[in-house]
Amino acid sequence: MHTANPMPGDAAHAETALTAETTLTWWEDLALTPWAGALMTLTALSAGAIGSVYSRTLGSTFPLSLIRPEDLAVNVPVPSHAAAADWFWIVAGFTAGLFFLRQNAQEKSRRKAEERFDARTRDLENLILTVTPGFLPRFMDIYAKSNALCAELHKRQNPSITEVRKIINAVVGGIVSLAKHFDDRDAAGYGALVLLFRPIELLSEGQKTKVRERLKFVDEETALENLRGVLDLRLDLTHRPSDDEDNPSDGEDNDTGWIPDPLAMPVPRQAKSDTDKWKALPGAPMAIVSRDLAGYADVGDIGKWCKKNGNWADEVVAEFQQFFQTNNKLIRSFVSLPLLNPESENPDVGVLTLYLNKPDLLASRLDPVTHFYPLAVPLLDILVDCLNILRSVEDG
Repeated sequence: MHTANPMPGDAAHAETALTAETTLTWWEDLALTPWAGALMTLTALSAGAIGSVYSRTLGSTFPLSLIRPEDLAVNVPVPSHAAAADWFWIVAGFTAGLFFLRQNAQEKSRRKAEERFDARTRDLENLILTVTPGFLPRFMDIYAKSNALCAELHKRQNPSITEVRKIINAVVGGIVSLAKHFDDRDAAGYGALVLLFRPIELLSEGQKTKVRERLKFVDEETALENLRGVLDLRLDLTHRPSDDEDNPSDGEDNDTGWIPDPLAMPVPRQAKSDTDKWKALPGAPMAIVSRDLAGYADVGDIGKWCKKNGNWADEVVAEFQQFFQTNNKLIRSFVSLPLLNPESENPDVGVLTLYLNKPDLLASRLDPVTHFYPLAVPLLDILVDCLNILRSVEDG
């Protein structure tokens, strides 16, 4: 599986750059800065000033000049060494060079933008050609229903918590259904977990005490104040495999091992340590810190990856691995999608984690980074809108 973060095996980092893409050198990047434009203007003004003050000198020293010194109206002494003419041509040549570099850098920057646009167009064409025939109509239907539900919620002056939760469940169920159709698998076992982000600085002392009681995957010595926040699992907003009516039964109890206890996950202040080791756990914490998709193709070896690439204590890795071993009939692969509200002062709302009881969620046919995630963003925005309403209702 491709993810937005370095992961083992099939979960390698998604390549976003084209090998043939136009690249800018450091000096071309410098030529595009406002400082380079200001310098070019200054040198042009300097050349003009020299030419204006020492016009007679320039006229007498230029080999092909059509102006004779005796024809000049202003009697300006002509320096014998003609240093003014030398400086004029040096500054003029320097200005012309700066202008050329800036124009060349702008042209390359324009070509680079066109190449990116063409690449995205090809990705969209590839998506249309490779997804199943019924996927795009299914997407349009899910989006229309989710948008209508959210609009209905906005029309209600004082919606109850139950009403808001019901609509959120429907929107989450739509995203789960979209993931299943994206994979084009005739399989059960698709589900979703909703985790809401809570900044530590906004919690009261009483809330911190309760958060500490349900906080997992962190050593006892770690103070809450050292974390950026926590991700609270909301079981009332989750979508179980048995909730999906269009999931056929495969003869297994897909709810076996369902997570029964309250759960909070730590969100560190930095994604990585000074030694380039991950501090954000794979999945939801990694997604919210990077504000990008993060996933794992098969959780069977997630403990090994954590020991190799992480900056966690052995007991934390053991607890994290044990979590997936306990729920291995429910979660074999997962993809975490950040829920963001860019217009807010605190843009991080939470994370939607899609999961499957088989390996390679969203990786059976296409790349989830370049295909599924961009398609899911409009639905994620609707979910964020509904979650904001839920938060305002719960806060009273």
